[in-house]
Amino acid sequence: MIEYLNSICKIREKESVFRKLENETIESFFDIPIKRKIMNGVVEYQKNYYAAFDKNEKRYKFNKNKNIEFVIGADENLYFRTETMCFKAEILEKGSHDWVIADIAKRKQLDEERKHGSDTLGTINKTR
Repeated sequence: MIEYLNSICKIREKESVFRKLENETIESFFDIPIKRKIMNGVVEYQKNYYAAFDKNEKRYKFNKNKNIEFVIGADENLYFRTETMCFKAEILEKGSHDWVIADIAKRKQLDEERKHGSDTLGTINKTR
């Protein structure tokens, strides 16, 4: 009887159905999105302006058509996240050129959707 059952029942080798997850995928799952309007690549959060910086500490400017999220990461730092990339959010120094442009854009409600660039913002500031 046992021989008969063994001949009918073919046992397959054990296969793991779980896949190893990447750290970035796991961490992005735990990110908490913060609803903020991103104007000219800058976000105001808790009375500070944040901009995206890449791994080389260079400012990263987003295309206006990109889907960007501002999130609190699993390590409690702030990040800008797109579908494929993640950038660290750093505070712009108060009084710096980028900070002034972000402040003017906020007050005038100018953003890339209205096709105002930094040259236009500088012109608006000088004429008033």
